[in-house]
Amino acid sequence: MVEPIVRPHAVALEGPAASGPVEPAASHRAPLPVLALWFGAVLAGLAALLAQVFSLGPQWLGEAGAVTVTTAYTVGLAARTGGRPVIFGGLALVAGVAVLVLDEPQLRSGAAVMSAAVAAVLAVMVTVPAVRFVQAVRECLIALAVAGVGAVAAIGFEPALELARYEY
Repeated sequence: MVEPIVRPHAVALEGPAASGPVEPAASHRAPLPVLALWFGAVLAGLAALLAQVFSLGPQWLGEAGAVTVTTAYTVGLAARTGGRPVIFGGLALVAGVAVLVLDEPQLRSGAAVMSAAVAAVLAVMVTVPAVRFVQAVRECLIALAVAGVGAVAAIGFEPALELARYEY
């Protein structure tokens, strides 16, 4: 007769239990000056975009605001996801400036799509899980604000859009 093999229950964490609360080894938050610089760049870009909307400055002001917000959002998304913010932020800046210098409609439309996509993903990534209803509302408002600024930045590139092309 064959005896069944009895295996003890496996414990996910074997070894001695922690005596107190377990804290992470290092903080993953950005230093306060870096956050202040990032928020300053986003607010400066938004101010430039809004100045262009209300015709308060030169034509290039809104375009520079769009590049600023898109670059800052790219840096923020790379930092939030554990990527390389300096490299991807630099690439976004170079691409944005190239779009403005070359001034091609296809490039402007592509930059607007890139800006909107980065803003949408960042809007989701900046949120944290919410337990209570009020916290969920707060996270939705944060995501809406981030995506809204990104949408204004996408329009700041002045993409070429033909509405008749999309009609049935």
